This record gives sequence, structure tokens and C-alpha cells, in this order.
Amino acid sequence: MTTGATYELVVGIDGSAASKAALAWAIEEARLRHSGVVALHAWQFPLLGFGGYGGTVVPMVTPEDLEKLANDTARDTVDDVVGADLSVPVEVRVVQGHPAGVLLEAGKTADLLVLGSEGHGAFAGMLLGSVSMQVVHHAPCAVTIVRPDWKVG
Repeated sequence: MTTGATYELVVGIDGSAASKAALAWAIEEARLRHSGVVALHAWQFPLLGFGGYGGTVVPMVTPEDLEKLANDTARDTVDDVVGADLSVPVEVRVVQGHPAGVLLEAGKTADLLVLGSEGHGAFAGMLLGSVSMQVVHHAPCAVTIVRPDWKVG
């Protein structure tokens, strides 16, 4: 972080309990740092593949439908966590692209990336999903992983 710049916290959100816990954690961290939060949701159009009968699978949604769903998911996630509390500014960003790639790109200007843990299993390798694992291994900044059962206080 450069002198005089604000601390940038970027949290990946996808509507899951884990991402809501990560957002809540990021808001508390931003409160301590007198900073804001960027809530980042990535979406991508599914690739066409071949069906089980040799035919091409044709999606029944448009890119516009998926973008609207992504925007709704991001807004609903932030609303669920933040509610009427405006004490910490939260900027919602919705970006088309693979979640790991979008988060790694955001990490180039962030001071901290915050992600939710999948919360499965007893072994550390099973606690992270593929996106979290890619971000942890390749992030250009610090990364915090938050368990889905994290609560304020």
C-alpha cells in the first residue's frame, strides 16, 4: 500500500453461506482499518459441450440472463449481510470471467483478498474449493480464508 492510499479489501461473493461469512469478516476488518470493501462477484457463460447422445448442449439462457442473475446474486448477498448498516462503504462489482482469474486480477491492486472456505472435511486441503485454492497459491497480495460458521464478536 502506498502512503496516503486507502486500504483495499476485496471479498469474493457468490451467494453461499461461506461468502456471506467472508463478507461479514471483511466488513469488520474494514471497520478496524477505517476503510471500505469491494464485494466482487464473477460470472461466466457456460461453455457448450456435447450431450450424452452426441448432440450439442444448447443453453436455455442468454448472456444477459446470466449477467442479471449475477447482479441479483451480488446485491442480495450484500443486502443479506450488510442490511441497513452503512457504517462501512461496500462497493458491489460484478465481472464476467472465471472467478479465480477475476479475483487474481483484483488482487493486483488490493491489499487483501477475502474468500469463504468450503468448510468440508477435517484436512486443510479439503477446506478450500478450487477457486480458493488457485487464489491462495497465486494471489499477488495477502489472502484471508473465512469459515462459513464465522460470526461477528
